[in-house]
Amino acid sequence: MSNTLILSNSDVVTQNENETYADRRCERRVDVMFHGFVSDLDGENVHNCLICNISKSGCQFRSAAIDDLPDDILIMHDKLDKPMKGKIRWRNDGRAGVEFMMEDTGPGEKREAQRFDVSLSGVVSGLYEENSHACNVLNISGKGCLISSPEVCKLPNTVRLKIEPTNEIVTGRIVWRNLDMVGVYFTDNVE
Repeated sequence: MSNTLILSNSDVVTQNENETYADRRCERRVDVMFHGFVSDLDGENVHNCLICNISKSGCQFRSAAIDDLPDDILIMHDKLDKPMKGKIRWRNDGRAGVEFMMEDTGPGEKREAQRFDVSLSGVVSGLYEENSHACNVLNISGKGCLISSPEVCKLPNTVRLKIEPTNEIVTGRIVWRNLDMVGVYFTDNVE
């Protein structure tokens, strides 16, 4: 007897009932029960999820929004070092299997400039918005920075950042986000 699973991109895989996905994995997954968030790559359209198992190369999660998600996603949880970029490989009955995209998993993987750990106060806002939010700049380079603030969920994708004590103002694009941090790629050069 075989099971038929519907995969992303309208693929269908028929699987021998004696063979499971776990049998074909290079790494064993660890069963967990982590509440997390899943979103599109822009960090928008954020949905709750429950991460059921995880390994270095992927995870399985449950979400009521499985059918609303694109194939390329971000998985976020405070137990993960950073948001993980992934590709949904299968979807079935409110669950999805994700392969992490290791070549581009968020901050620190392919930087053009070395980042330096700092602890600077700042103010961040949307490019054309009057509402601003206090933030902490945790690391910085001439190409980008890591910002921490409880208000990051309110920020649009393009931001203006004022860094103290110099009060230098730079603009940038948010390239990833989680619950309280964002990675910003500067669209202005900072020296």
